[in-house]
Amino acid sequence: MTDKHSMSFFGQQSAIIINSVYNSMDTFIRHIKKKSDGTWEKPSAGEGKSIKLNLKEIIGMSEVLRKEVRDWSTVHSFKENKTTINLSWEDETAQKLWVNIDDRVKLIRKEEAEILKLLFEHFIKEKIEFATVSTPQET
Repeated sequence: MTDKHSMSFFGQQSAIIINSVYNSMDTFIRHIKKKSDGTWEKPSAGEGKSIKLNLKEIIGMSEVLRKEVRDWSTVHSFKENKTTINLSWEDETAQKLWVNIDDRVKLIRKEEAEILKLLFEHFIKEKIEFATVSTPQET
């Protein structure tokens, strides 16, 4: 077991990066794009779009990844910011998954979607364990 998980899905012009911390509820999805100068946006510099996912959002995305539903969407709220998130299979063959975060779009191929599915299933187990485990109190 590890304390952190990180997986990147890079394309030619955009990328999705998933980060999760084991002993917390923190799971982030970051969408970055290649800039006109050929460099990538840097989340650490406030570039791109970063969202701290909640457990319900991870489960909703997992339902799409497990092909229980063809698409899923939500409006993620953080303070005054609202972000639309949508995952949808291109068609019934489920070979291409579109991930939309506001106006940012990333195509995930079937093999990458399988990796993402396994990651999210793992995250759900970790987050449920963390949310339901009691910590010993010092006396």
